[in-house]
Amino acid sequence: GQAIDRPKVYASHLSIKAPAQVARGAKARITGVLSSADPACGSTQEVSLMRGSSTLGTRNTGASGAYRFVMKITRRTTLQVTYVGSTWCGASASAKRTITVN
Repeated sequence: GQAIDRPKVYASHLSIKAPAQVARGAKARITGVLSSADPACGSTQEVSLMRGSSTLGTRNTGASGAYRFVMKITRRTTLQVTYVGSTWCGASASAKRTITVN
């Protein structure tokens, strides 16, 4: 039998920035970039803001792969951003960030 060429899957990477502390009830900006060796894997892809296994929201990345969530913080919260991937683009997850309230 002939070998079948498998399509290359490009790894992706999600960065995350979030404040370490906010005033109780204040809004926190959670930002970052979905990047990949294949630029199409970062551009206009859906990413999800997660708290544990709960999805708090989804956003599409911009043309450069950038995303932004704004979330009201009422208690200590650990957040992570995830990308499920696609046929050509591998899944990825950001580091976890904990936001405390003062």
